[in-house]
Amino acid sequence: DDINQQLAILSIDLDRLRSDQQQVHSAMQLSRALETVQGISTSVRELSHRLHPSKLQLIGLVAALDNLRRDLSPPHLSIAFSHRNVPAQIDQNIALCVFRVAQEALVNAIKHSDAGHVWVDLVGGPSSIALTITDDGKGFDLNGLPNGGLGLISMRERVESVGGVLE
Repeated sequence: DDINQQLAILSIDLDRLRSDQQQVHSAMQLSRALETVQGISTSVRELSHRLHPSKLQLIGLVAALDNLRRDLSPPHLSIAFSHRNVPAQIDQNIALCVFRVAQEALVNAIKHSDAGHVWVDLVGGPSSIALTITDDGKGFDLNGLPNGGLGLISMRERVESVGGVLE
């Protein structure tokens, strides 16, 4: 949405610039258009990093989740992270899936739970990996979620795409 809004503003500014005959006014519009382009560039770069975190490939799933926990921790909320028996080598699709589900769940907990504490636990098994995220917040009614809980639907689809189950 942010990128689309910036593109709409840029389009309007460039259209005005094209039809404007006043030099001074054109220079101001050009400056605004350039600022908008720089904003779009920053937004796309940030979006790219959020869509495919290079940290995940460089430092692995455990360290990437710990960094995510640190990056997302607001002052009013304690986020704890524990892990055990997590294999050093995890299929990149599964690692990305686990990272994205954790990211979505943590953002939801921060925004909506009114929790004081969130716990993230990652456990590896002989042929599986399990991510559990719990909090001490107010909870929610699955049937009462707007749009059917698009975040949950997205997490479920992501997990199922790698052969997993979301509970």
